[in-house]
Amino acid sequence: MEATSANLDIKITQLEMTMAKTNTVLQSAKLEAIERQYATLKSITADVERMRIEVEAKKLADKEETAEIQLWNAALDAKLGKADDKVRSVRERVG
Repeated sequence: MEATSANLDIKITQLEMTMAKTNTVLQSAKLEAIERQYATLKSITADVERMRIEVEAKKLADKEETAEIQLWNAALDAKLGKADDKVRSVRERVG
């Protein structure tokens, strides 16, 4: 998936949907489902980070205001921080 702002938004939505399922998956106590959730969270989080770097570079190349880029990055950092918390909770269950 090409790293555009629109595609990054889609990937963030996908991450949020996956995070929303985490508690249900953990409560299921099914090891395979928990391992799959862990892998999915890690994969999507890595995709978001990769795309963020590429979109940020495009923003810089387009001479967008640095302050606006920093605000944009801060919002993404908050979302990634929540994802990291979910990854950590799933990892603890996997062992």
